[in-house]
Amino acid sequence: MNNLESNSSQKEAFLSYLKKMDIAMLDIVLPEDITYFGANKTYFLERLAYITNQFKLAGEARPLNINQKDEFSNSYYLTSNILDFEQEFIIEEKEGYISNISSSLEIKSIEELEELHCLEIYFGKDERTDFIPSTDYVIKLHKCRSAYEEIVNDNIQILENFKISYWIKKHKSLYKEIKNDTLMFRLNEFKNLYLTLKYIKKQLKCSLAAEIAIRSFDDTSYSTIQKWKDDFNRLFFCELQSFEVGFSVLDRTNNTLKMNNYPNIIFKGTEFFSIFEFNKLYIKHSDFHPILIEDDDIPF
Repeated sequence: MNNLESNSSQKEAFLSYLKKMDIAMLDIVLPEDITYFGANKTYFLERLAYITNQFKLAGEARPLNINQKDEFSNSYYLTSNILDFEQEFIIEEKEGYISNISSSLEIKSIEELEELHCLEIYFGKDERTDFIPSTDYVIKLHKCRSAYEEIVNDNIQILENFKISYWIKKHKSLYKEIKNDTLMFRLNEFKNLYLTLKYIKKQLKCSLAAEIAIRSFDDTSYSTIQKWKDDFNRLFFCELQSFEVGFSVLDRTNNTLKMNNYPNIIFKGTEFFSIFEFNKLYIKHSDFHPILIEDDDIPF
């Protein structure tokens, strides 16, 4: 700590390091035996580390802003310099030390949960210190972890279309079993992987249509291009638009690529590249650019 922070109260030190998103120092400053938004310190710091990484990816370079609600309030608001995001911290103290950190956020419906900002700190029921797991929950969690780790693990996994389909079919009943457990966040790793692969499978079904579109492209004249665009308007806008976002090409010759969210997975197949090529062609002959990312990140 610097001299200012070494002479500060625990709350002041917390706010100072929170502003800098210094997770290592927050780990030192914060006590182990209190709750943070209902969860333990480990979950809380993991969540802050995730938020920090998202800020960095968005280009946040300066310290964040922290504003007190009013002079006598124990509510503070963390805001970004570049993202439209605000996180409330209600800091309770006892004898000069932090006794609890929370927010006023309450989730009473699935709709409210779905509207929650992706960076908002909110822990699921099964992440909270007062959660007592039932036998049924323990079995579900074990099955979800096992299914998830079949693919996401320390080994490189090469997924082609048929392997994606096999894994989805194998775990379809498990997904149906847990899909409505919306407040059990520790099941979300499996749930998110299942939905991601199901989305990819759905898109790959359109690869033949994309190949047909590419082969039928006629740039003889403006009118032939317009007719082609009209013929495949629905395929682009309703099915395949922006499918390439999140992928990066590893080897075009071997038709391999990866997704940023799952670094150990290598996707393989000509189907992916047929869709990419169709999207590239459609975008090239349109008066818009729907992909708001750097061109170097597009796997064309």
